[in-house]
Order: sequence, then C-alpha cells, then structure tokens
Amino acid sequence: MIRNETDGRDPCGSFTLTEVAVSALLMLIVIWALLSAFVSAKRSDALAQTYLTAQQIARNEAEQIWTNSYSNIVSSTNVVLTNTPLENLQGRLSRSVATFTNSYKEISITVEWTAPASSKRQTLINYMILCDTN
Repeated sequence: MIRNETDGRDPCGSFTLTEVAVSALLMLIVIWALLSAFVSAKRSDALAQTYLTAQQIARNEAEQIWTNSYSNIVSSTNVVLTNTPLENLQGRLSRSVATFTNSYKEISITVEWTAPASSKRQTLINYMILCDTN
C-alpha cells in the first residue's frame, strides 16, 4: 500500500513563500552585521593611524630636544602641524618646560588633533626629564 502524505510542502520539492521570506530576512541580518563590523573596523583603523602619527610627531620633537643644548630648551605653544597627516585634522604641537633646579628640566610634549569623522579633540602627552650634564 502506497501512501501519499504531505507535510505542507509542494510534492515537487519547491519552497513556500514563507520559507523564502524567512531565509531572505536571515541573509539580510547577516549581511548587515558583516557591513557594520567592516565599518567599525575601518573607523578603528583610522583612529589607530592618527594616534601612531601623533606618537611619531612627539618622538620627532623629543629627538629635536635631545639634540639641542640644555640651555636652549624652552617652551613652545600651539605650533600648527603642517606637512603631516594631522594637518587636515587641525593638529597642534606644544611643549612646556619646567626647570626645577639648575640640574634638570621636566618637559611635556603635547600633540592635539581632531579625531577623524568626529569633532572630538584627541590629546597625546609625552613626558621626559633631562639632566644638565655640564
């Protein structure tokens, strides 16, 4: 005896409209999640690149300080950064020098910029202490 029972499916093996709609919705959710992750990663990469650029600018400033004579190390404020990737992000560099005795100076190097795709100001501060070797 042969039975021809159906479980709500087309006997030809095709999908119902509900099954197609649910699978399309699931695909849209997965694609949206992947695109969101990609956009977030791209933003994070841009922030990391600007932070690394700021670190390099601060290191270059520290190198310039080390090559100066001890008596010529003075403060500088709000130097606009040009010819750097931070130029388009309103980048600024400043240096403050505090002389505690005649034997050493504490120097802080500050790099400021506007974060990409936002209006938040970012700040990187490096500190160094120099001793007079004379």
